[in-house]
Amino acid sequence: MLDDMNLLRQEYLYKALANLEKYGVPMLANENTPAVIGDDPGIYYFIPKLAQMFSISLPVATQLFFAGLLALSGIAAAIGIFRLFKSNYVRFCGVIMLLAFVRRGFYVTDVYQAPAIAVIGVIPLGLYAFSRGGMRIQIATLIWGGLLCSLCNQIRSHSGTLGLLFLFACIIIRCWKEKKAFRQILLRIAVLLICCVPIWGFMEYQIKQRNDFLLQHGMNAADLTSGHFFWHNMYIGLSWLPNQYGIKWNDNCAVDKVLSEAPDVKIGSVRYESELRRHYFELVKKDPVFIVKTYLSKALYLFNFHWPFIILPFLVLLFSRRRREQLFYLAMFLPMLPGFAMGLISIPKEYPYSMGGATTALLFCFLVFADLMDRGFENPDTFPGMVRIWLNTKFTGKSRVNSPQT
Repeated sequence: MLDDMNLLRQEYLYKALANLEKYGVPMLANENTPAVIGDDPGIYYFIPKLAQMFSISLPVATQLFFAGLLALSGIAAAIGIFRLFKSNYVRFCGVIMLLAFVRRGFYVTDVYQAPAIAVIGVIPLGLYAFSRGGMRIQIATLIWGGLLCSLCNQIRSHSGTLGLLFLFACIIIRCWKEKKAFRQILLRIAVLLICCVPIWGFMEYQIKQRNDFLLQHGMNAADLTSGHFFWHNMYIGLSWLPNQYGIKWNDNCAVDKVLSEAPDVKIGSVRYESELRRHYFELVKKDPVFIVKTYLSKALYLFNFHWPFIILPFLVLLFSRRRREQLFYLAMFLPMLPGFAMGLISIPKEYPYSMGGATTALLFCFLVFADLMDRGFENPDTFPGMVRIWLNTKFTGKSRVNSPQT
């Protein structure tokens, strides 16, 4: 897995491990340089720490870290699927789907797994907890979701936000349907946000320890941005269409642009992002047609690739008999949209950048049709019911099915 990771991240992971063993301080590239600038601090802390604690190689620690998170998310999703659906055949299909998601996660390596980990671990379980579950399972889901999404945000900026958006929507829908007091909504939201604090606070403390060490060795890390390189990606994301401005999908393209006009700017600093923002809006004013064409082209590409997994299940859901749960399924659009927005900002052809939206769309498609099949299996007059009769006759010699539900 480490071999497939971004080469720069690989280099800094090795440096972080070496300096953790040398100085006992995490997330260092050397005594006066941080191993991480901006977002993604989680991998530079947890992976070298795993390697140090268990005396294992960095590639094994990387595999263990991501495989463990994928496995935990898959288990949470399996619990949700087994509670949502009564048919063992649908449950079996759900397990196969989850195994496919987990297996795919090993091919889309690097920090881009984080959005998929968040939505897989939260959506099926959250759908059950808030559409059918009681107060206890709701609180347990909020605790789990807060911890998981907070960790995913540390792995990749705003990756866990996708799961949090879904849980926020489910809280509001459930309380609105039951006509609960506004304080009940605030109580559930407070539980979710409080559970995000421990991991965030822990990482902030580790970053402060690292920054204090750097300050003692002549480097002020306060000058560096602590968030995602938003304008960096916005600028090089304009390379989607052939252009006369020399913009390419390459980090060095943005770096060279800034240094050509302001050679004293530190890469990754707040000023670096400000310079790229200025260049971006200068281009918007100079050639708005190019900007509009670029984003329309990206949007059409994403739509052409994902529409079967969104439009078809959406139409099925609109005509579903189980209307009391429709809003909970539609809540999946909330994380889906920002998930695809990541592809609009960067390059949609680079699949990992829209992995959160794509995974949510596939989950939406599966859960809607699984619900339809689950109800159909209970009715012998439907095609799924006939399939169930045939399977029962073939493998058990019995043709009994449950009475149709009203």
